[in-house]
Amino acid sequence: MLLACQPAFRKPFRQEASYVTLLARQFDRFNTIGDDNDLRPSLSRDIPVPVVYVYGESTDPGDLSVPADDEGAARLAVQHLVRLRRRHQALTDRGLRIPDDVAIVGYDNWEVLAADCRPPPTTVDLNLEQLSATAVHQLFAAPEATMATGVIRQPCRLVVRESTGPVAVG
Repeated sequence: MLLACQPAFRKPFRQEASYVTLLARQFDRFNTIGDDNDLRPSLSRDIPVPVVYVYGESTDPGDLSVPADDEGAARLAVQHLVRLRRRHQALTDRGLRIPDDVAIVGYDNWEVLAADCRPPPTTVDLNLEQLSATAVHQLFAAPEATMATGVIRQPCRLVVRESTGPVAVG
């Protein structure tokens, strides 16, 4: 059994050529990896092997998609800011200080970027390793005829750093 992990191309002709090439090499399962959580056109009618959509959703509910849980991620960030008593996210004048005057929560937890920021930003981590592992597990967990369908939203986690300041007391 061979698995191909393939990026989802924005240009359909590139995507189609890529899948034809992979099928010719006798791959019998595909992970197609999006670069965002946008809906992707379904490949099920064009490709005779199981496909799992990773970090993006298929337009066909009969396909299996494994995106990050964006709603849950936003909830984590907002709940964190509310716990810190940061209820009003407005910049009115120049010269505001982070986290003294403004608390910031980012998205993606790109560690390279976070390391260069002062102060380091609190961010939502999409757990991309777990997201990928779930997709691969789903491809190999069941025979082709009984493969799961639908959407499996992967939970995110909050990485607290200095941009939101210390937890409010009292």
